[in-house]
Amino acid sequence: MFGVSGARLRSLVRLVRWPLALAAATSFTVVGCSPVSSTIVFPVSPRSSAFPPGTWSQDQGVDITAPCGTHLLAAASGRIIGEGGFVMNGFGPYATRLLVDSGPLRGRMIYYGHVQRDYVRVGSHVNAGQVIADVGTLGLSYGCHVEIGISVPGSTAPAGWNRTSAEMLRLLDLAYVK
Repeated sequence: MFGVSGARLRSLVRLVRWPLALAAATSFTVVGCSPVSSTIVFPVSPRSSAFPPGTWSQDQGVDITAPCGTHLLAAASGRIIGEGGFVMNGFGPYATRLLVDSGPLRGRMIYYGHVQRDYVRVGSHVNAGQVIADVGTLGLSYGCHVEIGISVPGSTAPAGWNRTSAEMLRLLDLAYVK
């Protein structure tokens, strides 16, 4: 369209949306944190700062583009079991790992990669919808985004390339819709 590539057009859209989203992301008010299903809460707040589902990509988890500094919410209730470190190479020093302690995902780990700041100490219990970190670009990253993924049942380590990303994508799609 008009000689603009898809990648260039997405970049231009980001430039227009980011200033508005950055202004909205300065508050700790959690918008839309009620679970749509009984499974997870959409992890980016405000939800409007996240690029929509058609722009998300799958690899080890699901990459969601949002401005750096946008708040990330606990997708479920559980305990923060770690950040960065040995099982999260490439996700940066603050990559948060949440062990879910209730519901159908009980015992599984949800991770948030590339975060720039964490708000909750390792060992703390968090409630679904609680602010736990901010979107960043730390680790092996192409720009401001979060990679959110889930472990296979019975494991607290990332599942590996495309092993659970389709499941996480489905959960995020359900949570994104109000």
